[in-house]
Amino acid sequence: MVVHRDIRLANIVLHGKTPVTIDFDCAVALSESFEDQLYSKRTTYGGGLIWIPQRVLRQAIEGIENGNDGHFQDVEYIPKPVDDLHAFLLFMMAISYTAQFQSFPLERIGTGDGPRLLRQLERLQIEVSQCPVWGSWWTAAKDRNYEELKHISNITRWPEK
Repeated sequence: MVVHRDIRLANIVLHGKTPVTIDFDCAVALSESFEDQLYSKRTTYGGGLIWIPQRVLRQAIEGIENGNDGHFQDVEYIPKPVDDLHAFLLFMMAISYTAQFQSFPLERIGTGDGPRLLRQLERLQIEVSQCPVWGSWWTAAKDRNYEELKHISNITRWPEK
């Protein structure tokens, strides 16, 4: 299994009417451990800001609170499938509710307004996880319940050009 680590609009193309993920330069391959769980080596986060895994985001915020610069790109973590699944949900929200996501930077951020944006993103992720509709999919992603995640197509659709 592969964790893409950079799910975002620029890395999705249409093949006919089917969306296809491209650009695997940040991807990592996972292996089966003796406990029958997927794991990989520690690495730093390489994707865009809004798709950042919760635990990486939390570590970056803790770094800020402890007087560090809060660069999420420097936080080491072990990529997991849930990271891509949560990124996918945020991606679907971003293309479904473009007005709400317009003011939020979808790419990397600098240090100036970074701490505020990291906290804003943490609030967004918490709100999504507690939302009646999106929260059930957030939990399904955490549990790797792919069948439940398929139901996201009931309220979202791929934008046509």
